[in-house]
Amino acid sequence: MIDMISQLFKGYDYKATQVEGAKLFSQMDNPRREEYWLVIDQITPEVALDNQATLFSAAKEISGDTAFDKNTSMLLLWETTGEISYSELKRKILSIEADSYFFKKYVLYYSKAQMTQLQNTLGDRSTKTFVEEHLA
Repeated sequence: MIDMISQLFKGYDYKATQVEGAKLFSQMDNPRREEYWLVIDQITPEVALDNQATLFSAAKEISGDTAFDKNTSMLLLWETTGEISYSELKRKILSIEADSYFFKKYVLYYSKAQMTQLQNTLGDRSTKTFVEEHLA
């Protein structure tokens, strides 16, 4: 999943930098649009929450931008195993996304089967092309 997300960000001219086991995507070419996304591929999102202060400091140091504090979001990629009920999954996601410390947080969860289906659907198309065809 991280490869698809990376391809998508790069397709929209974000610069990627490795930070403490995560990827920092930055969009600073347009002065009206300073954006940062810290993308983390974790087995469980709680691991990312436990390390968010360290991630925030490391990413801020790399960015060197005073706008970093207000313009950074965290995307947690969570491969689920199917061992957790939907209600428990929803409860965990809501608690993570409601956590107001350091970043605005988003959780994208998926299973191996969903990932395989998405890869088959993409075929030879880039992630950006697929998104533009289906969401634009």
